[in-house]
Amino acid sequence: KDQTFFLWRLTQKELSRTIFPLGAYQKSEIKQLVTGLGFDFIAQKRESYNLCFAPEGYSTFIEHFNLKNNTPALHGTICNEAGEVLGTHAGIYNYTYGTKLKLHDKTWYVKQLGKTNQQVIVTDKPPEPQPEVWVEQLNFIGENLPEAAAFEAKMHYTEIPVPARIYYTETGARIVFSKPVILSAPGQSVVFYKGTKLIGGGIII
Repeated sequence: KDQTFFLWRLTQKELSRTIFPLGAYQKSEIKQLVTGLGFDFIAQKRESYNLCFAPEGYSTFIEHFNLKNNTPALHGTICNEAGEVLGTHAGIYNYTYGTKLKLHDKTWYVKQLGKTNQQVIVTDKPPEPQPEVWVEQLNFIGENLPEAAAFEAKMHYTEIPVPARIYYTETGARIVFSKPVILSAPGQSVVFYKGTKLIGGGIII
């Protein structure tokens, strides 16, 4: 698995003190190396997805964290765009933009999350691909990209990067894709590549 997606916020200051001893290996090669050396359990370990440090699952992890820290429950209602209550949810952290769910034998998609009332607003229209995205909190690991520079971008670590160009604004940049793509939610990352080289990223606004 390529983990570079999660490193886009690093700078040369951190990288100058960082070593990636397994960086040149595939996971399958490491499993072969440790087999027979007393670490067979590593080779036989089941693949982890999402939060590898929370084997009980993301939702359960958050619930236990909230309980431990006396954080109020983030339960609330699920409403359509007209404000009609369609149901309730057990935690707003279980949803993000575009999440698909079934209510009353109908498919809905999360359109918006209430920041103060824990309300999940849904629509019956699936997210449409967009030709561009606006980002802030830009970080470039090396030199900044020049205006209108070509590169590749992706919003999820499993995606295939899409060709794009960057156009700077006063507070960030507008990323224009070579073809429309389904956007991640505001607050999520757009990560920049040049081939297999990670060059930076930004936060969706």
